[in-house]
Amino acid sequence: MTTTVTKGAVVRCQANGNMEYPFIGTVVKRYENSAWVTIDEFDPRDQMNARDLLFQSVIALKKNDDSQGR
Repeated sequence: MTTTVTKGAVVRCQANGNMEYPFIGTVVKRYENSAWVTIDEFDPRDQMNARDLLFQSVIALKKNDDSQGR
């Protein structure tokens, strides 16, 4: 089942090219196939990655469809 992601939604995100472990984020802006999120909760091992990204990331929505919500 596909969930529509809207601005302000809290999403569970899979590891991607920038973050090595799954993380929790809040959608700032939704694009056609991706979303810009703030990184709210993350694995402590990703502290430097999150800081380097200024606690923001773009995620692919297709990869994250199965893990929406908290």
